[in-house]
Amino acid sequence: MLPGPAVPPSLLTLLQVARPCFTAPSFRTFAALVTGLIVQQRRRTVVGMLLGAGLTRLWPHDRAHYFFAKARWSPDQLGLALARLIVERLLPEDAALDVAVDDTLFKQRGRNVYGAAWQHDGCATGAKKTGFGNNWVVLGLLMPLPYLHRPVCLPAHPGPAVAPERRDEQSGAGPRDDRHAPGGLSRTTVPHRGRLSSHTRAGAATDSPYIAPSRYEGNLRARVVSGW
Repeated sequence: MLPGPAVPPSLLTLLQVARPCFTAPSFRTFAALVTGLIVQQRRRTVVGMLLGAGLTRLWPHDRAHYFFAKARWSPDQLGLALARLIVERLLPEDAALDVAVDDTLFKQRGRNVYGAAWQHDGCATGAKKTGFGNNWVVLGLLMPLPYLHRPVCLPAHPGPAVAPERRDEQSGAGPRDDRHAPGGLSRTTVPHRGRLSSHTRAGAATDSPYIAPSRYEGNLRARVVSGW
């Protein structure tokens, strides 16, 4: 067996909430990568996470790449486990659950990058609000913290919205194709300890028949906020 990282006991206890989402070998890799992600101060790439965990000379790098490319685990299941942890630890019993949904473009290069295309980029300057890369739709839980005067949005469920194959010949941008949006977002049952009072806030660009928060199972009221 390859040596593993020295995961702090407090962090390992916290990560146990995700243990049912993985096989034993995959969970060991997951714990190592999370440790490296926290420790790493530079670029948090796959190799950067191995470097942060002190495993670059102990583990073959393809072990980490295999975890993301081929290992059998579900991001949907992991996102729900994280959402449950956030709600159970941080949300008061009598408080409503606020859910924020928005998309962001992660710029990439190369013809073989899965899901990459010319897409809407809300951060782009100039007349063309487009950029090339992966479009990620993120579900975040708005949590009130006692030491802050405003709630904090904790990302709990990111998912790639796969771009369509159609392209505009002039701008190079492909229209949003909601059929390829992350299915886990529309199917997610947000854990809420049986509460009936929940709200959803979404960026205007995310408001679509497929991604719309009103399609969540449970009693969620969608409220679209431009520029959220």
